[in-house]
Amino acid sequence: CKTPEEGIHFLCEQLKLQGYVDSYFEETVMVRNRMSKTLFNSGIMVPHQLYPSAKGNAITVAVLQKPVFIKRRSVHCIVVPAFLKDDRNYLQTLWELIIPLNKIMTGTQQYESLETVEDFLNLLKI
Repeated sequence: CKTPEEGIHFLCEQLKLQGYVDSYFEETVMVRNRMSKTLFNSGIMVPHQLYPSAKGNAITVAVLQKPVFIKRRSVHCIVVPAFLKDDRNYLQTLWELIIPLNKIMTGTQQYESLETVEDFLNLLKI
């Protein structure tokens, strides 16, 4: 992708194709992202909804071959979570997943070493 929005669109489409979210999900993620971007120093961007509305819990991840930039900050990885509509602890769950990932992904060399989904999961020890 050439822009963060292209990456977000792709990941939201994947969630929709798998039946986790409805056709309005992407717009709600984009609205929240325009209000405030969730971007970590490690290059991880986590665009998410203000309020959960998914049909099931899921997370999509894109590790970018070439980083995209937001105000001179490089984005190497985009993570779009979807949480069930009635999940009151969704933000806590999200941060419990993202904080360890943020600590692991310190620097572009980590991203460059990832070639497959298995590489990514092994890095997370999932």
